[in-house]
Amino acid sequence: MKLKILAFAVAASFLTGLTARANIIGLTYSSGNSAALNCPIYTWPGGTNTDVSIYGYQHSDPGSINFNVTTDSSGDPTLTLGNAIVNDTGFAWTGYEVTVTMGQTFTLSSALVTVPPDWTVSSIMQPGAPVAGVYTGDIIFGAGTPVQPGQALDFSYQLSFLGSVQFTETLTPTPEPGTCSLLLGGLALCGWITSRRRR
Repeated sequence: MKLKILAFAVAASFLTGLTARANIIGLTYSSGNSAALNCPIYTWPGGTNTDVSIYGYQHSDPGSINFNVTTDSSGDPTLTLGNAIVNDTGFAWTGYEVTVTMGQTFTLSSALVTVPPDWTVSSIMQPGAPVAGVYTGDIIFGAGTPVQPGQALDFSYQLSFLGSVQFTETLTPTPEPGTCSLLLGGLALCGWITSRRRR
């Protein structure tokens, strides 16, 4: 009798675990600041495949993409976001930071870069305590062949959360050190020319 009760309890908890996982029944994303990054507005009706592809052109930094995800319960879906971002900034990228902000806690995992193939994941920072009700997590990519203007950086990561959510992906490239020196030199020259004209 005790074995039957135990078997029933195990089966019930297993079925509860199965029903607790949410299915994504809708997802939309669009550029948060199209002057810095622009991507087509995308609507996905959901389904068993939770891989979402994001294509965009980054003109300056930071660029952002806003997401709205609807699930059929308060369970914990895992979404795989595959990003292909074309460098339209005018400088080569030697690193890239992905910041995810959400109004509830979440988990970042399985981050990787596929193009260029020699890039790596430098660090993943899971969200800590919220600041003004916002949870923030970071992934930093780098240490590979610089992504030149006109080339794409292809990377992906997984995002796990509870129930329907809205979140923002903020994308910040790191310029090549030589590019920084040129930019600072150019700004210094502009300042010098302006000051000379005022005399």
